[in-house]
Amino acid sequence: NVSQKKTYTSEASYITSQSVSGSGGTHEGSVVNNDASITEYIFFHNFSGSDVSYEILESIDNSNFFNALGVSFNDAGSPTAGNTGLSAIEIKSPFFKIKFTNQNASSRNVSLSFVSIISS
Repeated sequence: NVSQKKTYTSEASYITSQSVSGSGGTHEGSVVNNDASITEYIFFHNFSGSDVSYEILESIDNSNFFNALGVSFNDAGSPTAGNTGLSAIEIKSPFFKIKFTNQNASSRNVSLSFVSIISS
């Protein structure tokens, strides 16, 4: 039997206090080069108010991005939606970025950081 040891990386800040305009406004963060040894990410979001969600946009060529998971995190109708929260997400593509959407009429500030889980 082969056992895989998992370790956590240090927390990495993805975006800090970025304003997203209201009524359907969006903001896409910068591209992250994914590492094949990372099995999962734990994302921590901190939003200045309600009605903000985010999607993980993935790419294999660092050019064409799409929501490969087919889900949006922290949707207003979700029982786990909140101004702060954690989401554990598996990302398999070599590149990803995060798109934030604000459905509230007022602008919101978004901050998001993550920890990676690495198999060795």
